[in-house]
Amino acid sequence: MKKLFSLILALLLLSNIVIAAGIDMTDVVQPTAVKPGETATGSFKVSSSSNLNVVIFQKNDLALAGNTAQKINANGISFTPQSLSNVGATPQSVTLSVSVPQFTPAGTYSGLIGTTDTGSNSGDFNLVF
Repeated sequence: MKKLFSLILALLLLSNIVIAAGIDMTDVVQPTAVKPGETATGSFKVSSSSNLNVVIFQKNDLALAGNTAQKINANGISFTPQSLSNVGATPQSVTLSVSVPQFTPAGTYSGLIGTTDTGSNSGDFNLVF
């Protein structure tokens, strides 16, 4: 079971394309490791095969691998821009920032980053750093 989970996680990390129900997230760049008190940054691009009026981002707590009780609060995650308008076939860039609190234990943290529009389109990818 552990090997299967590791294989699935490796495939997700190696994939640079996430496609879900009308919202495509490509060129995912995971944040690099930083020290407590610093900010990690990453990026991704968002596009759609149909024109979407507004796309917003959803964030979840990032849990420490092996100790899911230890987390980086979702409030420490931000996006620039905070939302996208008129999302079509041309990818739009988004920067993702994670503020790592002081005294955060070292390790690998992960959690879902989601996108949704004003309709039924959505998608997500696993943020890992």
